Amino acid sequence: PRDWSSDVCSSDLKPTIVLCSHYMDFNIDPADMCKELNTLMEFVNAGKHKLLISADANAHSPLWGSADLNPRGTSLEEWIISNARDIENVGLVPTFYREDRESVIDITLSMNLMVENWRVDTELQISDHRPILFTIPLNGKIKIKARNLKKAN
Repeated sequence: PRDWSSDVCSSDLKPTIVLCSHYMDFNIDPADMCKELNTLMEFVNAGKHKLLISADANAHSPLWGSADLNPRGTSLEEWIISNARDIENVGLVPTFYREDRESVIDITLSMNLMVENWRVDTELQISDHRPILFTIPLNGKIKIKARNLKKAN
């Protein structure tokens, strides 16, 4: 695993998929919010990796199902287009839900990766962000490294 900052953390599935969970603080200026993603893209492009980003973007854009467009959405749209990322969001089901408001602010982005059956789970409500489910078809075997905690001191 690589820590990019307190807001971006990624893990590698050997040999070529980088998974990134990214929180975009709504207090950060829209012009600055994609800087950490640029650092991630440098790493991904240098290694010719595949990429999946799951982001709480706190941004609105019709490109990912929001009803409106805000300045954060405009900045993120520009970043997505300039970096040729695929938006995996399908439909208009809100990813963020509270009794007083709802919106689509969680985004799934990919690069050189097949993402299937993307959907928002409206049944399981464990936070104000609904779970997002999807499938990534993989060929071959995946090695998962784990620690045996029974052998730890």
